[in-house]
Amino acid sequence: MPNFEEIMLPLLRRVQDGRRYKYSDVLDDLRAHFGLSNSDYSEIRNQGGEPKFKNKTEWAKKDLMEAGLLEGLRSFGITDRGRSVLAESPRSIDRDFLKRFPEFRAYLQRSREKAAAGGEELVRAGGTGVRQSDLVKRLKVEQSAIEAVAALWNQRGYAVNSVERDNVGWDLDVRRRREFLRVEVKGNSGTDPLAELTPNEYSNMKRFTSSYRLCIVTDALGTPIVRTFSWHSGGGVACWLDEEGRQLQIAELIGARVTA
Repeated sequence: MPNFEEIMLPLLRRVQDGRRYKYSDVLDDLRAHFGLSNSDYSEIRNQGGEPKFKNKTEWAKKDLMEAGLLEGLRSFGITDRGRSVLAESPRSIDRDFLKRFPEFRAYLQRSREKAAAGGEELVRAGGTGVRQSDLVKRLKVEQSAIEAVAALWNQRGYAVNSVERDNVGWDLDVRRRREFLRVEVKGNSGTDPLAELTPNEYSNMKRFTSSYRLCIVTDALGTPIVRTFSWHSGGGVACWLDEEGRQLQIAELIGARVTA
């Protein structure tokens, strides 16, 4: 069974023809590449109930996308950077290799900051919730939420561009004619509309109130439901409301990291 870094180069080579692929399109080819038997291919993780090989492939794809070698929301394909990497004829690709790209280094830094979970602000639209501790499941939830929100804004006639890797304080640039919106996406696997904002996200939410949209996606791995919150003021009221008039409650939290 290969580790996720050993899957990176074969995965990148598999999509070098420039076509767009869904995740399921490449799994069988990678399975054949590594000569995995049915039992190897179907071996289940100890937690989460997902086949180990599929899990490792998801991690490989995630890293390649964060490094800018792959791109896409609902489907994915190779980028010019990815083609340039293949032109170097590397013997392997791993995280040390990907650290040459500033976007990947920034992604690793963001991952460390999120893992530390210090100084985040908590927002909820009622109810209770818990943070998703399964990292692989969290990645799936995030990707599904992004896809659901991008599809929603596309249906509304907007052009959608992902800026997730740019660390600007929101996930999607959304445009229609002269209108420009900054859309932050948060996903949950459950039904409770709960989300956590990083300090960067929260400060931009307060800075760009008129153009900022917070989309909270519930049941992200089932039938996603998107709630879009926008800023409303007037009549002595100033708050974040979704399309049904549900108010966003914000609890500012203070965290700290200590060492000895």
